[in-house]
Amino acid sequence: AAALELPASLALGVYRNALRRTAPPLDLTDPAVAAKVERVLVVRLDAIGGLLLSEPALAVLRQRFPDARIDLVASPVSAEVLQGNPHVDRLITYKAPWHVAWRGAQVSWSQETARFWGVTGALAAQKYDVGFELRGDVRDIGFLSAAAPRTLAGSSFRGGGRLLHYDVPIDPDGHQVDMAVAIASAGGPAIPAPRPHVYPSADDEAVVDAHVPANPTCLIGLHLGAGFPSKQLPFGHFVQIIQQIQELHRDAHFLVVGAAAERRLAQALKEATMLPI
Repeated sequence: AAALELPASLALGVYRNALRRTAPPLDLTDPAVAAKVERVLVVRLDAIGGLLLSEPALAVLRQRFPDARIDLVASPVSAEVLQGNPHVDRLITYKAPWHVAWRGAQVSWSQETARFWGVTGALAAQKYDVGFELRGDVRDIGFLSAAAPRTLAGSSFRGGGRLLHYDVPIDPDGHQVDMAVAIASAGGPAIPAPRPHVYPSADDEAVVDAHVPANPTCLIGLHLGAGFPSKQLPFGHFVQIIQQIQELHRDAHFLVVGAAAERRLAQALKEATMLPI
C-alpha cells in the first residue's frame, strides 16, 4: 500500500535505473573489501523518533567503516536530533513527499518528482560504495536506489527486495533499534546494539539549565503531543497521572517537552493541575 503513494512514473523510473546498474556490488562479508569502503550513505526519512532509534546503527556503521565518510539523509526536522553526532560526517536534508502526503498534506507530484531526481542525482554523483536504508520502507529504499550506491542494504519486509543486494530479515514486531542495527550489520558480524545517544550543543545545555530546577530530587518529563491523534493519549490521562504522582512524591517536578504547536497543551495542563509545570 505504501508504494501506491508514489506516482507510477516515479516508481518505474527507480526500477529502470536499478536495471541499468553494471558494477557488481561489494562483498561485505569479506573484511578486506569492507576495510576499503570510503563512502557510506544512510537513509532515514521519517520522523524524529525513528531517526533517534536509528542512532545506534550509526555507531555500528562507524565501527564497521572507521575510515569512511558517512553521510546521512534525513528530514529537515529530524536531522536536528543528530547535530553534533560524531558518527555522521555530513547531514543532508530531504523532505520526502510520500511521508508528507501520508500525514495528509497536499503534494504537487510534478514538482516533487523533479526534486526527487535532482536530489538523488546529486547523491549519485558522490559515487557511494554502500548505502543503508534503516526503516524497511519500499519508498525510502527506492530513494536510496535512485542515489545509486554500488551496494544497497536494507530490509524488504514492506517491499523493495529486488532493489537490495543485502536484504536483512527482521522481526516486524521487534524493536526499531534492533532492526536498524541489524541492517547496519548487513554482510558483517552481528554487533550488539548500543543505546541511542544525543550530543547536545552548548546552546542546548543552556536551554535545559534555564528550564530544569537545580538538583531536583524527582524530575519527570512529559510529552503531550504526537504526530497523529491516534498516537496521542487523552489529555485527561496526563492530568490524572500527574495528580497521582504528586500525591506520592510531593517534591516531584514536571517538565513538558514538545513542538511549539503543543504549548497550548502545556498551558492547559498547568491550569488543570495548578502545579508549576
